[in-house]
Amino acid sequence: MAPIVKLMSAGGFIYEKNNSIPFVVKENPNRLFFKMMDFMKNCKLSYAMFHSTPLYNEIIEEIWTSCEYSGTNCTLQFTLQGNEYIVNSDVLQACLHIPENDCNALPTFTEMVNMLNSINYSLPTDNLGKIIRRGLVREYSYLADAFIKVFSGKISNFDALTNSMLILLTMLLNDRYYNFSTQLMYEIGAKLGDKANRKKNIYYTRFLMMLANHVSPAPLVISNPVSRFECFVQEKRVLTDILRLNHNGDVPVVYLPIIEVTSSNPVSVVNTFIVSPSIVAMESIAVSNRLLPKQQNPNPRNPQSQPQVLLNRHLLQKLLHNPRGVCQEL
Repeated sequence: MAPIVKLMSAGGFIYEKNNSIPFVVKENPNRLFFKMMDFMKNCKLSYAMFHSTPLYNEIIEEIWTSCEYSGTNCTLQFTLQGNEYIVNSDVLQACLHIPENDCNALPTFTEMVNMLNSINYSLPTDNLGKIIRRGLVREYSYLADAFIKVFSGKISNFDALTNSMLILLTMLLNDRYYNFSTQLMYEIGAKLGDKANRKKNIYYTRFLMMLANHVSPAPLVISNPVSRFECFVQEKRVLTDILRLNHNGDVPVVYLPIIEVTSSNPVSVVNTFIVSPSIVAMESIAVSNRLLPKQQNPNPRNPQSQPQVLLNRHLLQKLLHNPRGVCQEL
């Protein structure tokens, strides 16, 4: 496999190739994946997955170098063209058009095993921490790769599904949604790390640029137009690799009901998201919270600091019932 070519800016920052847009170009050799392509283009996370915007070094690097993640308040605080912003998970949810939390519990162990069995996962499922790529049929291997490239900080082909990605896929394939924006805030914060020791490797470039456009009250002023570059896209070779490896090529593919319904009337990727009244209301709330001086931050969360812990299944479960309290634990 050829080495990953790094994109480096004049300032010495390395732009890691994650947060990619899924590759959904329909070509004859890839007919096997057409239904999954249509599903992703039309699912309720399609805006976050496919929205493309010009990326600018000067904007992204200002956010990256100034940003601080607060596990106590579950916020990102950064400067953008001289102004300071504090955003919470509600603002990120509105920015990425993530569906609202509509369930009272995360999928149980049994429900996740049932989902894996229903899509003909071919390896043992007694340990959900060991769900690996070669147990998936080819179509679901492509779907999982696309989701990991979009939402996780991973920059190469995946070997195993992390717990958070497995939960996300289980929820999506059952048309259920949880406080995913809070989880995504944590994922971004984990990549940021400590500001004093932060490396020049930048992750989540597309989401950071989308967030900049979302919170800025006026169009961003770009002083150096040549600093522009385009969003990363999932590698076309992923499809070739899946076909070449032919994992479970003799295992029948089972399309779950949500895939059949969502992919039955495919439309263009552009503007596929339909704004609901709840999102409009959320946007209104977000506008009032975009530019908040430190001393006037109205965040009602308990400011008492708690030890930082890994985002595990227990913590995700608590997100559904008390997301603010969970942020205190982070």
